[in-house]
Amino acid sequence: FFFSEGRHLFATHNMEGEKLTPRKHARRASEVPLNFDAANPNSTWIDSPAFVVVYIILLLCIHILFLVLAPTTELAWTLTNITHTLVTFYYFHWLKGAPFDTMNGEAESETQWEQLCKRNDLTPTKRFFISLPLILLLLAIAYTKHDNLHFATNVVAALVIVIPKIPIVVGRKIRLFNINKY
Repeated sequence: FFFSEGRHLFATHNMEGEKLTPRKHARRASEVPLNFDAANPNSTWIDSPAFVVVYIILLLCIHILFLVLAPTTELAWTLTNITHTLVTFYYFHWLKGAPFDTMNGEAESETQWEQLCKRNDLTPTKRFFISLPLILLLLAIAYTKHDNLHFATNVVAALVIVIPKIPIVVGRKIRLFNINKY
């Protein structure tokens, strides 16, 4: 579901069905991935299966930290949802540019999500990043026992992070009150 073009993290056979020996495994590892974009490598590292795994592990670690520190489980779920929203909004929808010169400076005025959207409409990675806040919302609502304050806070957090991912918003580069326009 989240991995592209049949490539798996721990593959023992190649796409033709032949068994991978250590030599073939090394050759396969040195190949350029199918989703690599030489013009803008800033948008391709996110499609890596390893990034998705690390992302989920970090999210679980943050949630465990909040479970230990927060006085209630309800507050831990709400804090996890809010923290996820703030961090991903900042890195995907607020910061612009790339850490290196790409696309002749074209990426300088684009957020990470806008750079991802240039390649394909709905890749498995984008589906993951759209569905994860909604899954977090459902979990937070369930574990907060539908408390009104937690419910409203979690819904607002989910909307803040899902609305900027909608293709019509990204395609038109809509900025709320022209914030972060330049």
